[in-house]
Amino acid sequence: MQRYKLVIGGTIAGIAGVLAFPTRGSHLTIPTAGSGNAATGGSSGSSGASASSTGTSAGSSGGSAASSGGSAAAAGGSAAASGGSAGSSGGSAATRSATSADQAFRFGDMAVKVTVSGSKITGVSMATLNETDGRSVAIDSYAVPQLEQQVISAGSVNINGVSGATFTSQAFVDAVANALTKLGIKA
Repeated sequence: MQRYKLVIGGTIAGIAGVLAFPTRGSHLTIPTAGSGNAATGGSSGSSGASASSTGTSAGSSGGSAASSGGSAAAAGGSAAASGGSAGSSGGSAATRSATSADQAFRFGDMAVKVTVSGSKITGVSMATLNETDGRSVAIDSYAVPQLEQQVISAGSVNINGVSGATFTSQAFVDAVANALTKLGIKA
């Protein structure tokens, strides 16, 4: 008879403890292209993503972009502006792609296409995906878009993966790492 008092008291104490727990999370800032500082010209330059992602827009064909009055992002790695200069985030900002070798996993095999601008991952897409059963198709249909987004957000293969899709997650990471190696980028 007295146990219910202990159970209710414990439940109330547990709820109070959960509610009293601080809910403010730490703020994680992931640097993105364009987060560099401009010296004196005003705004910052990116590695070519805003002014020229393929080196052909803004009058640039793989060299540099120029602007009269603010900042410019370069497709070739340098920027000039009359009134200031903008930083670039290192290396060539040319857009390149590579497709990984086939990565076998327990429920099939896959290959991914990785697109980079300079050394920044700008796109990841499934090149091929062969699965052995319907359940794998269902799992991968929700896991693959999440994995693609995680890699782009992290800018690397250091991701958490998707719960319930462990084999797919590992094969995806291996495939992205293989494609990055083909592009000459350390995974």
